[in-house]
Amino acid sequence: MTNVHKLFWDLPVQLQDQIASVTISLPVRKKLDLALTPTQLVARAPNSSTTAAPEFVLDYRHDRVEAAFLLEVPEKTKPQWNLIVAFTRQGAPASSFDYFQATLLEDTIKNVVKPVAGEQYLGSIKEMVILYFQRRNIPIISHETVSPSASLFQAPAHRGSKDGLLYFLPGYIFFGFKKPLVLFRLENILAISYSSITRSTFNMIIKYIDPAAPGDAEEEAEIEFSIIDQIHYDRINRFVTENQLHNDSMAENRRAKIDNKAQFPTELGRAHAEQQAVSATATGGTQGLAILDNDFDGSDEEDEDFNSDTKEDNSDSDNDSEDDEDDEDDDEEL
Repeated sequence: MTNVHKLFWDLPVQLQDQIASVTISLPVRKKLDLALTPTQLVARAPNSSTTAAPEFVLDYRHDRVEAAFLLEVPEKTKPQWNLIVAFTRQGAPASSFDYFQATLLEDTIKNVVKPVAGEQYLGSIKEMVILYFQRRNIPIISHETVSPSASLFQAPAHRGSKDGLLYFLPGYIFFGFKKPLVLFRLENILAISYSSITRSTFNMIIKYIDPAAPGDAEEEAEIEFSIIDQIHYDRINRFVTENQLHNDSMAENRRAKIDNKAQFPTELGRAHAEQQAVSATATGGTQGLAILDNDFDGSDEEDEDFNSDTKEDNSDSDNDSEDDEDDEDDDEEL
């Protein structure tokens, strides 16, 4: 990504404002020193001079930040979080989002942002980064910044052959952490529906208004996330209900397929079965449940999980080969 703000970075950068050797996965894939300044987020090559051109600059004076997310990466030996910043470059369409993504570790240097009177924090790198964005008046969503009653949870899912995590957040649904990232504003979601229901998994289809469509016409589009474990259905459905999102599962053209041999552990399967039975009775006929063709190919090649090894050697040759594969996918904001 071409940096359009190289003339605006802040100098000098104080040592306490830097996080050394941070694993960056967007917009570049390498380890960089991350500087948190009053007006910019700057990523530089490790141990480079502050006068050297940075690899990445996000300038709050020129770029518009939609939101920042500090999301825990589950099932890691040491606690780690992904920092994602969705932003729009100066002069770009408001719906055209770029992403910055970095992985922060629990044992990263802690004294990054120094608190001032009236500010509270726990002293961890996570709390310091939250404090930094709050000082910039940039909304940052994490477990520490939302109320206990607010929805914030994740569910493993696939988009095509790529596995990832679906995060259900206040105001958003987010899928990461591999390219292309997908961010939905709830206000742009027209409907949620469930399909391909089996005893253990189901798919979720999001129908949305595509804000990136050319011209003034609003275009509708759909994205399907598959192989979601049944244990997550109740929370997802509650999220849909609480946010008044339309459940389109029982639309005539969206009848969820149900395996009639399965005994469903939640109300999901029974609800679909009962609705189809009612429809069949109303039309004076009998209507059996469709047998699911659950032919998922788990052998498809998937992208490397960049978060699985933050100590990997980020050589230029490795980065080039990975970027060649990833660059065919554009990051999305929906």
